Amino acid sequence: VERGSLIVSHPVQDFACGGLKQQYFHKCVVLVVKHDAHFTKGVILNRPTRRSKLKDLHGNEWTVWFAGDVQGLHSPHPDYTCLHRLKSPKALELSLPVVKDIQHTTWELAQMLVQQGEARPEDFWLGCGYAGWWPQQLQDELERGNWFMVATDSQSISELIVNSHSSTTTTNAPADDNEDEKAAAEGGDATGTAMWKDFMGRISKDHLIEEYSKQQEFEDIMLNEWVKERLMPSKLE
Repeated sequence: VERGSLIVSHPVQDFACGGLKQQYFHKCVVLVVKHDAHFTKGVILNRPTRRSKLKDLHGNEWTVWFAGDVQGLHSPHPDYTCLHRLKSPKALELSLPVVKDIQHTTWELAQMLVQQGEARPEDFWLGCGYAGWWPQQLQDELERGNWFMVATDSQSISELIVNSHSSTTTTNAPADDNEDEKAAAEGGDATGTAMWKDFMGRISKDHLIEEYSKQQEFEDIMLNEWVKERLMPSKLE
């Protein structure tokens, strides 16, 4: 495990109590943005929200993704991670590298770049919250088969940044509850599982989706319910 590692979850997680807790880890894709001897920090890349766009102090609107439960959307002290592929000297100065051509910075510094004309909100993938692991914890989970390592693909992350403002289920207008529930029930973009399936296929683990189809049914339902309960507008505004 290192900064820039990309991991995808096994179709059935043994630590999720059969879908009764930590539903957001079900069929998720995580990018490790920090890793040292003391702590590992990752952001979930495939959990869009339907909340209204977040406005900064200058009135700029930012699309928000659910990136983890620690200091997340419902925290009084949310932690924001901004991924970007900006190459200006100022942007690089205020950022830390993740993988080739991809950097991350704080939302405060991202806002500064926007105010100085160095960037636009659309240049960033803004995730709220993170997933954290203590020393050796993530490595142990990888060895148990809870997660699979994916060859880091900066192109895919670049595409995510570019598309994050158009391909999410985010909207400024009040969402239609029936449409939200239908999307969640169908396990489509509302749950973000399409990206997970794509990466499982890339590492030739897609056979596990069929192999564990029965075990996944309840966890799929619980993920859908979690999305409707936690990421829909009425619960976030």
